[in-house]
Amino acid sequence: MVQVLICTHEEMAVGVKKTAEFIMGPQKNLHAIAAYTDEHLDYQKMIAEFLAKHSSEPVVVLTDILGGSVNTTLGKMLDQYQNLHIISGVNLPMIVQLLLSNEKTLDETIQKTIAEAKNGIQYVNQTLTKQTSSLSDDF
Repeated sequence: MVQVLICTHEEMAVGVKKTAEFIMGPQKNLHAIAAYTDEHLDYQKMIAEFLAKHSSEPVVVLTDILGGSVNTTLGKMLDQYQNLHIISGVNLPMIVQLLLSNEKTLDETIQKTIAEAKNGIQYVNQTLTKQTSSLSDDF
């Protein structure tokens, strides 16, 4: 089973995990580490312990900012943990897609997850204007 770890600065990881589980119900393979909080002050050690615990299964870590300290810390662990896969720019559609995906390979799952997450980012004003225009053209 693929383990999904959301790891972000401050409480974002915990909040997004709670929201995903509000929508999908409890997920035994969804975890969160809120770096730089009192509870997760030594987040680097927590990540290493998590990866060691799940060394026999793939781990996909979702981070908040590409090049941020959390993302960079994880990037330095790639050589040590062959089961580690990192995706930056975490958002709720990404988590839902990743947990629901039934692609044949993890690589396909990750690619589809990223595509769906990007597709979920829309300027709604413009999207609704285009839809309204399209409906008007039909009549």
